[in-house]
Amino acid sequence: MKKAGTQEVGPAKPDHAPSAKGRGIKTRLRWLLIGTVLGVALSMWAGESLHGPIRSVARHTADVSSALWDRYTEARSSARNMGLEQQITSRFEGDKSIEADQIQVSVEAEGVVTLKGIVADKSVKEKAMELARDTRGVKKVVDHLAILPSPRVVTSPSDADGIEAPALAERPTTRR
Repeated sequence: MKKAGTQEVGPAKPDHAPSAKGRGIKTRLRWLLIGTVLGVALSMWAGESLHGPIRSVARHTADVSSALWDRYTEARSSARNMGLEQQITSRFEGDKSIEADQIQVSVEAEGVVTLKGIVADKSVKEKAMELARDTRGVKKVVDHLAILPSPRVVTSPSDADGIEAPALAERPTTRR
């Protein structure tokens, strides 16, 4: 019996006793292990092999992994190419001799740059090629730049009076 103001002393609890939470996790793990063993035993008893389903899961996991890797590398490559295009375009804009809006820069493959457009002369074309080639990450530059032809002056043979005839005859105007 218990007297007023006193406390019953029972066996001491060890400090390392598992908590209710710890016992719950251990219990779950035990049941998981028991369920797995029973599942394997039942499938073997039924005469089914686990190799087929395991191989199928492994094959599909490899397929998914490969597809994810392909998409990742494609996105990474696309981001690098866009950055390379921007770098080259900004280098063109920084050079006063190049009209950057006349040159289209595109990166077809990893490090292969294509330049398209019309430039004023050969020196501008060479400068654009050099700037593109010297940009970090560029492996090859494909040149599709055209040089603007210089204007031609056409003269006609002079007539008998020594007066030079105009190169182009004026078109008669008609009024309606």
